[in-house]
Amino acid sequence: MYRNKIIFSKQLLMLLFTAGVLNVSFGQSITSPQSTNFMLEAYNIRGRAFVNKDAVNVEGTPLLNTEWGKGDVKFRNGGWVKDMDLKFNLERNELYFNYNGELYLFNDPVYSFTMKYNNMGKTQEVFFRNGYPINGRLGNETFYEVIADGEKYQFLSFKYAFLSNANSYGGSSNKQIFTNADEFYLFDRIAGKMIRTKKTVAGLNEALPMLSDKITKLSAEKKIKLRDNGEIRELFALLNQ
Repeated sequence: MYRNKIIFSKQLLMLLFTAGVLNVSFGQSITSPQSTNFMLEAYNIRGRAFVNKDAVNVEGTPLLNTEWGKGDVKFRNGGWVKDMDLKFNLERNELYFNYNGELYLFNDPVYSFTMKYNNMGKTQEVFFRNGYPINGRLGNETFYEVIADGEKYQFLSFKYAFLSNANSYGGSSNKQIFTNADEFYLFDRIAGKMIRTKKTVAGLNEALPMLSDKITKLSAEKKIKLRDNGEIRELFALLNQ
């Protein structure tokens, strides 16, 4: 009986020690009272090809950032994690995190994430969110970059990558290359609608005809030509007042 108690005590101590290690390893980044099992039940994608098996004939990458970016992730269950190494796949519209140098997919559904990453020597900061209405071929789990947020109107970008044949001079080529593209949408929260638009004042006037006079007036007064994301945010801050 005494020996059995000793064995049980050792097993209990080992279990508590293991739990403590896991808590130190994974618990520090979990800042929500709601638990998430994203680390324990996530699955890696090693050996899962991004492209066809003949990767030698493919140029470019489907990734938004080839180097790990740093960011925070919010899950649909309310949990969130901070300061994660992240990469975003434009072809698959998937978010990965770094675990021992491998790409892992989150097990728990992700709602949104922010990320800072290096792009040709410059730091880029992006904010992606899903949960928007079904939009043609794009489901409500599709991630959009939120360029301008707001209670009434939001300006979104659907970023994607696709494979196309690489043109070669003087002959045919069987190489393929990843090409990046954007589709811009205006989300009308009151109407619950996604409206395809352009990154121009004229495009916004067409998407929001009831506000075209206001958009034209504000863009003229503030000298906003939507040349960059900062000007888009400035205009949408005024439209959401």
